Amino acid sequence: MTWTIRPRSEGPGGLHYWSEGQGPALVLIHGVGLRAEAWGGVMPLLAPHFMVYAVDMPGHGASPLNNTTTLVDYTERFAAFIAALDAPVAVAGHSMGAFIALEIASAHPESLHSVAALNAVFERTEDASQAVQARATCLKDHGPSDPTPTLQRWFGAAPSGEHLAAAIACRTWLTDAHHDGYARAYWSLPTTMGRPARH
Repeated sequence: MTWTIRPRSEGPGGLHYWSEGQGPALVLIHGVGLRAEAWGGVMPLLAPHFMVYAVDMPGHGASPLNNTTTLVDYTERFAAFIAALDAPVAVAGHSMGAFIALEIASAHPESLHSVAALNAVFERTEDASQAVQARATCLKDHGPSDPTPTLQRWFGAAPSGEHLAAAIACRTWLTDAHHDGYARAYWSLPTTMGRPARH
């Protein structure tokens, strides 16, 4: 059940989500190539304390891309979603979701009372940024590639038990990700990762 695809609702900003729990609002933003169900493992821990909204990023899961190109574009879509909740809310983001969460905190501080940025990149080198851009080009031209190296980095060479179930789910999500949505998210990263997007 943890990694099962959940029924979606459509929220403000054209973002699709599934929700669970009770209490103050907590918005969860996943990383590139994944989907809202990436938070399935922590939902049972959070739901007794929060009304949790696990949201598909634009171009991921059920959320349409809708000309979303830059980190600011992603941020404004989520800001519209959050504005419809009983603000201020808590937001947690993983990887690219962490950058979106931090950008919301910077651009719309009145809408949040807390933010958690998980596995964000700090001071990414120019070489690393170029590698991300090359990955984006590859995704745009050829679609998702074999995710094995990524999965081994995340879960190890021989995951077992719940880690194996998570690795299988992530393989499916990364392989089946919408080509343009996956690539567009990567294109938004090289010039923003590790550096402020707003001044």
